[in-house]
Amino acid sequence: MGCDHVGIEADVGEDVLLPCIVKRGDAISLSNPTVNWQVNWLNGSCEVVNSFHYGQNHPEYQCGQYKGRTEFSSQGLSDGNASLLLKNVTPADFGNYTCHASLYENTPQTLQIVLLMQKKTQ
Repeated sequence: MGCDHVGIEADVGEDVLLPCIVKRGDAISLSNPTVNWQVNWLNGSCEVVNSFHYGQNHPEYQCGQYKGRTEFSSQGLSDGNASLLLKNVTPADFGNYTCHASLYENTPQTLQIVLLMQKKTQ
């Protein structure tokens, strides 16, 4: 299973796109693609940032701190785009995010790790 690391910088209060691109090749799209975005916190108390399956987002699984602040569009899934928009970044948001995406038949789940860092001040 391939595992890519990407570093993204943002300022507090900004909106930031957490990238997750799945290589398609000539695979057939799944009728029920799933994309789960999780955050890796040391205490492990809550991990789900955004959960998409059965054709819709499932905010009931979301960690409280992310409620109303994520935007996930399924429109790009057929092209392998499983990126997540995180709105109004807070200091608590910085850290490692993982995108678990299953979009195509007979292809392994894609795991993308995104490190969200605070922009360096000049």
